[in-house]
Amino acid sequence: ARANQNLALISAALNKFDDARNFMDEIESNLKSTPSTWENLFENSVDRGLVFQKTGDKARARQIYQEAATDLAERYGAGSVEVAEAKILDLLLDPNIEIEALEREIQYFMKLWKQESSVDDALNATPSVRIQWIVEDYLSRVFSETRNTGLISRAFEIAETLRSGLVQQGLIQAAVRRLAPNDDIRNLIRKNQDLQKKTDNLRTKLNEMIGYGQVSADTTSSLGLKIDIIEKIINEQQRKIKDNIPEYNEITNSEFFQIDKLVRALNNGEVMVTTTVGYQESFVWLIDSKGAIRGHKLSKSASDWRNEINQIRTSIIPEYGLLSELSKFDSKHAYKIYADLIGPYESFINDANHLIFVIENALANLPMSMILTNPMEDITSSNLMFESFKALPWLIKKYAVSAVPSASSFTFLRQVPTNSGNKRPFLGVGDPIFNPDATGNALPQIASTRGQLVLRNIGTTRKLNKASLSNLPRLFDTADEIEAIANVLDADPSRDIYLRERASESNIRELNRLDELKQYKVISFATHGLVPGDLDGLHSPALALSAPTGSNLDSWDDGLLKAEEILELNIDADWTILSACNTGAPRASSNEAFSGLGQAFIYAGTKSILLSNWPVMSDSTRRLMVSIFNPDDESASRAEALRQASLELMQKGKYVSDGVSFSYAHPLFWAPFTLVGDGG
Repeated sequence: ARANQNLALISAALNKFDDARNFMDEIESNLKSTPSTWENLFENSVDRGLVFQKTGDKARARQIYQEAATDLAERYGAGSVEVAEAKILDLLLDPNIEIEALEREIQYFMKLWKQESSVDDALNATPSVRIQWIVEDYLSRVFSETRNTGLISRAFEIAETLRSGLVQQGLIQAAVRRLAPNDDIRNLIRKNQDLQKKTDNLRTKLNEMIGYGQVSADTTSSLGLKIDIIEKIINEQQRKIKDNIPEYNEITNSEFFQIDKLVRALNNGEVMVTTTVGYQESFVWLIDSKGAIRGHKLSKSASDWRNEINQIRTSIIPEYGLLSELSKFDSKHAYKIYADLIGPYESFINDANHLIFVIENALANLPMSMILTNPMEDITSSNLMFESFKALPWLIKKYAVSAVPSASSFTFLRQVPTNSGNKRPFLGVGDPIFNPDATGNALPQIASTRGQLVLRNIGTTRKLNKASLSNLPRLFDTADEIEAIANVLDADPSRDIYLRERASESNIRELNRLDELKQYKVISFATHGLVPGDLDGLHSPALALSAPTGSNLDSWDDGLLKAEEILELNIDADWTILSACNTGAPRASSNEAFSGLGQAFIYAGTKSILLSNWPVMSDSTRRLMVSIFNPDDESASRAEALRQASLELMQKGKYVSDGVSFSYAHPLFWAPFTLVGDGG
């Protein structure tokens, strides 16, 4: 009954959204001709100013902002963030203001906004549309009016201060736990963070109940009082944690981001490439370990990036599974991405060996390792299919590549200690049995009669009227992958390998209960990664594990390790590998450069995560994974280990079976994974 009630509320909300969208379409079509008739629709005076600003009447907009600043000062005080916002909107429209004076005002405004945002509340830390517009307008003026590296550097600090959200909060919390001096403080931190998360959810639900009139005033008052008591306990625990971690305030502070922190965190040979994608323009900075900085702006919106990325992805993933489709790789846009991000400053990265990308929006859907550093008109044919792809100027041929959601999250990760040598080397989970009643042999890699490629995907379930765990295709080849990595890392097969029936949700939970999960340096899940809608009733990202049997039937074990359940795990790994289908797909409603699964594992405590960007081929993935953990250079960083493995597969890997042969030089095979987190 509650589920039906929730569905009804969701349906009503969607209808309201459609009404609102239609209403905004109506406003947009009428604003330019008669903006004054719509002015009174907006209660907030700053919003009224934006109506005129966006329709070109800047003089009227400035007048409204100035009136708003006076009114807001009376209501909130002259030093409030509301007043500072109205003033900066006015100044951004002043063509005569010096860029240095504008910089001082926006820094003041951003500091007020950041201080007001709660570090512990990701929703409060998420910037409003108005603030994003303000920063975009400011950045546009900076790059239009100056090449002063000091101003460009401080513009980066403003953009980075704006960049916050759920992933960053998870990274902060994970970093704090790993800096704890002992297990007692670490457990206290985890309990405090979990209690805070549950309290936030409880308060949200309470507000919803009040809004819908579902409970009496006495009940809401009682519940509100209990939440207040819990929050006092949380604050007391917080003080104990701060007393035991000297770096606590530095890591969690909510003040202005400082580029010096980033420069100190970068190693020699590392360059960060960071983008801020606005509504009309995009901004790019390149920063090296010596503090040198370059930057430029592009006339590209989020939709422009999305269109280009989609064209590249379409050329990588065969629509009908035919090998012949893969020859139509979109080299034009693969080079254009490089030209836009790095092209103007190629000489700046000549001495680099590791590029760290801060990517958002559509850019999170493409591994940067496979963009091209030179234009390519045509890809020549060869005797062995795809062999000519070896000669293409892939970025990974020059640089190791990794990604992070923000520069500040990168600095957090670099502060946490590396795991000690006495930890267990590897935990592997793979080849789950989704349908215990099914029998059969391993799925073929290639259907030779039609030249079709078989990938680790779950497309079959999306064609069904009803789809459950038992409908997922089994991934026989993942057992070989897990066993091969275990052999390379010298893991204990009887203790550290969970295959077939043992690859269950109940076993993972038991390892966590016994504090065993945090004993591993490397953790790998070689199975299907699911997104909402892949199975009936699945409303969050999940990893598919073995179907429950025996005593676990009809219990909490449903064979799905969902994101909210991963949040409860206690991990302390240097690597977590999700060698699965599309584990890196960002949520549709998020700008984060992580999937829900990636966010969950980062919060659980992993330092870096390897996410797949599209359905992978089992044989090439198994070879890639084994090669990552058996590099030519044993001192290689994580990003360099991935680079060496990718190049080896590209140059030497090939498939020969069933009368079909081809090279693994196509990026479908060697480039599906993005290393997110600390690639050092």
